[in-house]
Amino acid sequence: MAKLGQYGHQLHTMTAQEVLDVGVEHLLTQMEKSEDNGACQYDGGDVCCGASPFLKKYSKGLDSNCFEWWQVVEEEYASSDHHILISGLQSVHDGYDVVNWASALRELTTAEGLVYNGEQYE
Repeated sequence: MAKLGQYGHQLHTMTAQEVLDVGVEHLLTQMEKSEDNGACQYDGGDVCCGASPFLKKYSKGLDSNCFEWWQVVEEEYASSDHHILISGLQSVHDGYDVVNWASALRELTTAEGLVYNGEQYE
């Protein structure tokens, strides 16, 4: 499972497939939402959002303001590389029940024209 900010400084060298593979492995291994009182959090302590591994830096303000990924990029907490794909990973985490993550990740994979490699984590 990926950690908060683990890939943030190397995102510019990663392919879209690598980003997807990290996100899928992270979410399907974690199988728990990162949230506080029902609000999704980039950093939930032992768990983190599907977009969190791609942060360059982190501030509690990102959680308290419920920043969408485009805002995180705009505020320079992350690079713009793969921003649509990472937004999709964030949307899967935030918008789907955990039991539906695998199917939502498959849909994201298809939409992005990539290969789904998540069977090993299901």
